[in-house]
Amino acid sequence: MFANISYVSRRGSRRVTEDTRQVDADVLIAGRGGDCHIQLSDLAVRLAHVRISQVRTGRILVEGLGGGRFILSGRPQIRAEIDLGSGASLQIGQHVLTLAADESGLTVEVEEKKRQSRRNVGQKGDPFSLRGTWLSKRFASWVLATVVVLLGLAAPIVVYSEEAGNEKHSAAGVGAADSRMSAFLEPVQSRGHGGIEGAAGVLWSSGTLSSAHRSLTDDCTLCHALPFVSVRDETCLSCHGEIRHHGDPNKLQAFSPKLSAGAASLLSISSFLGRDAERCSACHSEHNPSVSLSSTAQESCASCHGEVKIDGLEAAADFGRQHPEFRPTLSAGAGADGAPTVTRIATIADLQRSRAERERLLAAQGGGGECDGFEPGKANFRGSDGAPLGASGSGDRSGLVFPHKVHLAVDGCVSALISRLGSEAPYGAALTCADCHTADEAGQLFEPVRMEDDCAVCHSLVFETSRGVNRVLRHGEPLEVIAAMNDFYRAQTIEGVLRSEADARVRPGPAGLRPGALRETAFAFASTRAQERVEAIFSSGGACFGCHEITRPEGGRIEDVKVAPVTLQERFLPKSSFPHSKHSTSACSTCHEAETSNTSSDVLLPSVKTCQTCHGGEHAADKTPSTCLTCHGFHSHSETVPLMRTRAAPGMFFSARPERVWADLR
Repeated sequence: MFANISYVSRRGSRRVTEDTRQVDADVLIAGRGGDCHIQLSDLAVRLAHVRISQVRTGRILVEGLGGGRFILSGRPQIRAEIDLGSGASLQIGQHVLTLAADESGLTVEVEEKKRQSRRNVGQKGDPFSLRGTWLSKRFASWVLATVVVLLGLAAPIVVYSEEAGNEKHSAAGVGAADSRMSAFLEPVQSRGHGGIEGAAGVLWSSGTLSSAHRSLTDDCTLCHALPFVSVRDETCLSCHGEIRHHGDPNKLQAFSPKLSAGAASLLSISSFLGRDAERCSACHSEHNPSVSLSSTAQESCASCHGEVKIDGLEAAADFGRQHPEFRPTLSAGAGADGAPTVTRIATIADLQRSRAERERLLAAQGGGGECDGFEPGKANFRGSDGAPLGASGSGDRSGLVFPHKVHLAVDGCVSALISRLGSEAPYGAALTCADCHTADEAGQLFEPVRMEDDCAVCHSLVFETSRGVNRVLRHGEPLEVIAAMNDFYRAQTIEGVLRSEADARVRPGPAGLRPGALRETAFAFASTRAQERVEAIFSSGGACFGCHEITRPEGGRIEDVKVAPVTLQERFLPKSSFPHSKHSTSACSTCHEAETSNTSSDVLLPSVKTCQTCHGGEHAADKTPSTCLTCHGFHSHSETVPLMRTRAAPGMFFSARPERVWADLR
């Protein structure tokens, strides 16, 4: 049963909502206890007074616990069944609970009725009144206020003035102010064991520091640079200089709600006094060790994101009940300048529909399950016309042709190849996700997949064996591959010609092949052979064609072959974090449907509904409670973090520049 519980009070004739919370539980307990869902601060109320449960849709049952009674329709009750359609009001002690139903479930408004004071209390002649004695509350208030002002304000100012007067060599400007502040705080800290200085130090201290700043306890001036001035952002940024804004300040200002005239005037006064609304200490409150230095409550995020759409973002207030579908960042292919581009338009639902369409096209062409590259001539997951399936639809255009289904099949051609390799293959009977995807040290992402380390065991780049030595192509550089093959076959030809000229006798007469003619014939043969081998690796069944999107020149030179840029995403959801190490007890297939994926353009990310099977909102009782900060950080990510792998990772034809990628996402 989901319930919205609101605590209201009255200011004059107006009702004001002071606190609102959401509870998702089978049974609601109301009482004075701290663990009750509905807390009633009244000594006349039991720790657990009543129990509220749902009988059926639109009707609830209220039962007193341990003899606890409540008043319904002016009559004391211990058990009652209530129809929410007409609403009801329960009185428990001095509290009135108004029950009603809405679209989300049950709504409960809790209001405390003020007690009527006794007549004659405090009036002249009242035997219990202190008004006529020196023990009156007003006199005591003035005395105590005077003591607080003297010890908490006047005495520290006197100490500060005396010590500041002894500073003869203090610097000018801010430096002088810092020196005076040190002169004031030094006696409070080091000599504050007793007397006025000790009392001032205790009164002026707001409390102990948080664990993050505990090492700064003995040097207050590191943060409090100016006397009687709040901690400034410049002081915070002197240590935390890498912290970025939450977003573009101009956009945040444009999307901020309009303030009333009164609120705007108060904000102006606060800013004039050095207490801006958006300063660091507005959210990070120090000297309060019982509260986290960084608030994790989702209310601070939902206050903006739960009601309005900010810069195209959909509203999000609670992960369990109100959260938009994921929009991953995908490779969109190469731009006009050849550099890879990214897009963040499609949702997971859109991508799943595109995947279903690709699988339908693949089944219609008879593809799916074959192993191109191991058995030349079979379907290579590109379609009959040689174009990548779904190239114009939604998907990840990584430039690779990689069917997860083929590689993960237990009884497929890849597992058969592994069994033939035997001890040479560092795998089990069949490939698993962990054979290629290795978690990084942080447990967040995975190490880059390298062709030389993860793929070359099966996808050999050996193109020739000479004198017992395997000749291997250089992965990732098509032009260098072509040049290396031409050089190899020409070098073999030169070696053969030189050996023939040294050992063979030339037949006399015009019919004999002279050395020049022999060389020309040999070089022509070498060029033809190199051309054939180069065309083979870029054709169906070839070493490159099986894994890369290749466009062959029509009637042109093979050197003009085009290999699609490879853009492997590091983070499909760059605005969030997902610790894979904390989910290692679940199988990869729980969230990623890789075992049924036929094309590399499939985005194997789970939908938000998949995550919601285990994770609920901040107040979820039957699922893992998750706030906004569970997955998202408040401050913007650094623009220097690339979304794609850099050229430092071998096997990449192109690499994305971080500034270019982030510019596309703004």
